Amino acid sequence: FGYLFSQDNLSPLEREIVVVTTLSAMGDVNAQLRSHLRITRNLGVDTTQMQKIISTLQQAVGRGLANNAQDVLQQLQ
Repeated sequence: FGYLFSQDNLSPLEREIVVVTTLSAMGDVNAQLRSHLRITRNLGVDTTQMQKIISTLQQAVGRGLANNAQDVLQQLQ
């Protein structure tokens, strides 16, 4: 992810959404996912917007990985 953060072509929020979706697709990285979900929320993504991201993940990477991301997100609430 260092390359992603070293570039200035994305906003901080866009970078975090990329990281969250990538970590969600990788699976088995819940500690990192939790941290980046928290950062994403701190950057202004609300629950409704995060649900849209999770819904898109279901279509892109499958229900299992998306459900894991949903579970990690719920732990933050």
